[in-house]
Amino acid sequence: MLRVKNLTSGYDRSQILFDISFEVGPGEVVCLMGRNGMGKTTTVRALMGLLPAWDGAVEFEGRRLTGLSAARVARQGLGLVPEGRQVFSNLTVHENLLVVAANRRGEAQPWTVDRVYELFPGLHERNGSYANLLSGGEQQMLAIGRALMTNPRLLILDEATEGLAPVIRDQIWACIGRLRQLGQSIVVIDKHIQRLLEVADRFFVVEKGRTVWSGAPSRVRAEEAVVKAYLSV
Repeated sequence: MLRVKNLTSGYDRSQILFDISFEVGPGEVVCLMGRNGMGKTTTVRALMGLLPAWDGAVEFEGRRLTGLSAARVARQGLGLVPEGRQVFSNLTVHENLLVVAANRRGEAQPWTVDRVYELFPGLHERNGSYANLLSGGEQQMLAIGRALMTNPRLLILDEATEGLAPVIRDQIWACIGRLRQLGQSIVVIDKHIQRLLEVADRFFVVEKGRTVWSGAPSRVRAEEAVVKAYLSV
């Protein structure tokens, strides 16, 4: 589904990505891991067309994404939950969901506002509240629901549980597990190895702008000390 090969990118003259390679198959949950500042968010921005790819290839369902604008990348079926949530603060919960609603591929069971409320009942209770009045956890749920309303073929979650209370984290992990059961392809950036082992099919570790380690959950368990060493400060 998604194939990233030898991707390089950066900001102005500062190169951040030197050799990023990973793949996501249909229905897979793939995790990108690494310490802060290693290039994970830059990778996401390059995938989504928010940064230019300097070299390498990004293909989605056989179509080349490199060189496309962010809007055109999104239309190909990629949905992003960005780091920092970035909900529309001057819109209500309901309006945040409706403003991005699209079913460009004609999914038989598309994501609707009611389905999002079923996934996150707390949002239904706050549907008339402005987004800037929500808690951080509620905003994260809204950001995920908003991305789902575009009916993405691939959902990208950047720092899905960063800074959230444990009880909210549990709800986000339950959501990811539910989406996996529904066959949603997902790229998730997170550091919580034990929770990721419950939902992820493959892991890729990023260090200094390069993919330096990859493996299935069985390899993560067998080499957990190695993986934790990559994540430690």
